[in-house]
Amino acid sequence: MAVDATERSRRTSALATDLGRLLRTAEREHAALVNDVLGAVPGKIRGYRILVVAAQSAERQNHIGRRLGIDRTVLTYLIDDLETAELVRRVPDPTDRRAHLIMITGHGRSVVCRLAERVAEVDGHFLAALGPAEQIQFQAMVRRLATT
Repeated sequence: MAVDATERSRRTSALATDLGRLLRTAEREHAALVNDVLGAVPGKIRGYRILVVAAQSAERQNHIGRRLGIDRTVLTYLIDDLETAELVRRVPDPTDRRAHLIMITGHGRSVVCRLAERVAEVDGHFLAALGPAEQIQFQAMVRRLATT
């Protein structure tokens, strides 16, 4: 069954206005650009995000997973790899002996500081189609959508 030009146009238009698809496409493109600058960071963008969280403060592994939307099994493997690379370490949570806190190491802190500059450059490149005021506004709107 052939699809006529009107139907093809309608389908194309529906894809062009599908917000979820547009956001996911933009996120995939951004992640690919960030992954290119992360070099040998275990887990690439997900590993980098774990390092960013750990650099802010020691946090329980399960809290990091929820905060970043990473499945707990996948998170365990990512943290194993980050720990092997001596970027983070697991320490017992003093308030719950069943839990572990993920702490960034000195090496991990220096890596995340260096990479944060490179990721910021990628962000600037990624948002270059927008003017400076639009970039600030876009980031504020996305942040608001992501936290409500």
